[in-house]
Amino acid sequence: MRNGHTARAAKDLQDEVKALKARLNELADAISADASEAGGAFADGVKVARHYGEDLLESALGNAKSLGDTAAKHVLEQIKERPMGTIAALIGIGFLAGYLCRRE
Repeated sequence: MRNGHTARAAKDLQDEVKALKARLNELADAISADASEAGGAFADGVKVARHYGEDLLESALGNAKSLGDTAAKHVLEQIKERPMGTIAALIGIGFLAGYLCRRE
């Protein structure tokens, strides 16, 4: 179940990145159109900025995935090392959630 949820979250993140890339490309195209009126040097700068933005998005996606995987591994290790502590924490969270939901 966790793998399905993780895969769905990764797919959602990839879809968001694709949508963001599309929006950035639209913006870059609009700036390029304006830049062509202003001169070639500005248009070259827009191309470099577009390439840099795409690289930055890819890097951010990779870093987010790596961070998520590391966090998941760390949580699983802690659960395996301290199963009773995990159960106690979950019971405490359940009581707290019940108390907060009961209060109106």
